[in-house]
Amino acid sequence: MEKVIRIQNGRIDQLGQTVLDNINFEVESDELVFLIGKTGSGKSSLLKVLYGELELSDGSGSMVEYDLRKLTKKQIPNLRRKLGVVFQDFQLLSDRSITDNLRFVMRATGWKDKREMDQRILTVLSMVGLEGKEHIQPHRLSGGEQQRVAIARALINHPKVIIADEPTGNLDPETSTEIMHLIVAVAKEEKAAVIMATHDMSLIEKFPGKVYKVENRELKSLDLMNRFDPFQPLFD
Repeated sequence: MEKVIRIQNGRIDQLGQTVLDNINFEVESDELVFLIGKTGSGKSSLLKVLYGELELSDGSGSMVEYDLRKLTKKQIPNLRRKLGVVFQDFQLLSDRSITDNLRFVMRATGWKDKREMDQRILTVLSMVGLEGKEHIQPHRLSGGEQQRVAIARALINHPKVIIADEPTGNLDPETSTEIMHLIVAVAKEEKAAVIMATHDMSLIEKFPGKVYKVENRELKSLDLMNRFDPFQPLFD
């Protein structure tokens, strides 16, 4: 098993304030990891450090073999080629077809051969159940289908880690479960770890994984047997 993420004694500062301190966090290549905590607690900040949007202010850290303390602007595109990122609001280009949305990402991450690009697009759309919809624009799709496009986009470069920031936040419960099944299935097929920030406790109950809670500027691992103590609210 490969450790794809490791942070030791880490600290994250943002706008002159410490967001998270004393971070000790490891993820292996086959793991599903949930981050929970109230809005503004630092979940998204931790994810941003992992994909190079924020700096790791102190401690040591590596993300798919890249040193997070020494990460340069030139290295960030190379790091992101090894990741897939799925956002709550999909972040699709509304004026382009699904295919053109995926091509945009592929060109930005170094793909050049049109035949290889077209083949990979068909493959990832098949993986997420969107065969035959490659020329449709996102606004003609349901919310669940748009999130499937976002997952397909995240899979383009055979990621070692899929980072999902509230990926079901804009979806109804039934669709949320479908999307979660899909993320877990494609991660297994790609042999990728999944790090997901979520408020949806029903997903954590349905899909076994490690759970970390972010509160009081700390990242705490929750005991699997006691993580749903009814007398200890998870979000306060």
